[in-house]
Amino acid sequence: SSIGGKTAIDTPHGKNLIGAFWQPLRIFLDVHYLKSLPAREWSNGMAEVIKSAAIKDEALFEDLELHCGCLMAMVQGVKPFDTALISDIIGRTASIKANVVTEDERES
Repeated sequence: SSIGGKTAIDTPHGKNLIGAFWQPLRIFLDVHYLKSLPAREWSNGMAEVIKSAAIKDEALFEDLELHCGCLMAMVQGVKPFDTALISDIIGRTASIKANVVTEDERES
């Protein structure tokens, strides 16, 4: 949502019907913050990454398959945090979202 700039709430009449669009000038990502998240939140975030890759980036999807074991081990706290791997995945996923927003700001 930070990349798309969409801020909205759901109502009984539908999703995201009340809100605004405000495009950010910059986005700062602190990948180390992810270490503080519970496994469920990690999994939710990775589901969004997988969805983006499946729809828009075959190479990223293949990389996710290749590193699936490593990513799951990080989520479970079994393997040390791989900053380079996570930064690459987040950067590529953010690029996908930025391209979607550039094509259709309101994602209509």
